[in-house]
Amino acid sequence: MNSNSGTFSADVQLHLIVGEQKYAVGSLGSGLGYLRHSQDIDELHCELETIVDGKVTRWSVRLKNPITSASKRFEYESEGVARSTVDSNEF
Repeated sequence: MNSNSGTFSADVQLHLIVGEQKYAVGSLGSGLGYLRHSQDIDELHCELETIVDGKVTRWSVRLKNPITSASKRFEYESEGVARSTVDSNEF
């Protein structure tokens, strides 16, 4: 039996970036996400950003439908390869 008494944690931030606006994402999965706060977003081409312990990764995505304030849920398709950096100040 394997046992681990250590504690693991990471500082994780998720964002949907539309133009110059950055929206907090509450949860993100493969092709599906939920904004933290209700928002109307009509633009379909945007970026998803993850920051894990200061390491930023961004990738271009296309929303399948506009996001309405009635639902925080959004579906997306990746449009390219993720870009990463070690320093969150580079982006």
